[in-house]
Amino acid sequence: MNPSRLIEIFLQVIKINALSANEKPLADFIQSFLSNLGYKVEFDDSAKFTHSNTGNLICKVGSGGDFVMTAHMDTARPTVNVKPIIKEDRITSSGDTVLGVDNREGVAVLLYTLERIARDKIPVKDFTVAFTTCEETTLFGSKYLGLNGNIKKGFVFDSGYRPGSFIYSACGAIGFNLKVIGRASHSGIAPEKGINSLVIATRAINKLPLGRIDDETTMNIGSLKSGSAVNVIPELTEMIGEVRSFNL
Repeated sequence: MNPSRLIEIFLQVIKINALSANEKPLADFIQSFLSNLGYKVEFDDSAKFTHSNTGNLICKVGSGGDFVMTAHMDTARPTVNVKPIIKEDRITSSGDTVLGVDNREGVAVLLYTLERIARDKIPVKDFTVAFTTCEETTLFGSKYLGLNGNIKKGFVFDSGYRPGSFIYSACGAIGFNLKVIGRASHSGIAPEKGINSLVIATRAINKLPLGRIDDETTMNIGSLKSGSAVNVIPELTEMIGEVRSFNL
């Protein structure tokens, strides 16, 4: 491990401004960097779906294997004129711009790894590296990533956790919108003619297993909207909620 070289690569990539759908400047840099090391670099056809000015960049080590490592090229905010400040235990921006750590640290780590493998002729199992577009806006780069059918697993170099930690799974989420339709009526003159949608909705909510359902699943009602006036039996009540689980 050569920390100085890793930092050098990181400082190079953060100075390249490449926002979502405009990743071409960084893609060109990565292509040149890897080509000079002898790697074959390809671009997929995802740009026609993402509307980025470049496709995802794919580099195969050997045959590409069944394992992929990825990082995204775009940053959420511009890094034009970024001024990195190197401290004893960290690198920060001057405060005028973002530093671009998300996700240029992932890009730098992968470039450094590929450089070490090529220059030191380190024997490794075949694998694939992909640099994707549009992560900060739509995730369309990864959605339309054109990998071969041999890929069975992968590792994404993008996390807010400190080095040494990793996320092995993420929960899926399903949002839902429930509408209860009753019958409006004046609550003081003819309450018996009304059907109170709010009462029905609250009874339904009381029967839902809200909160933590099991070790993998949670459920929540986050919004309840009903009624138009205190003297009108509410005809419509709307509930908005979600279910999150590692096993959807």
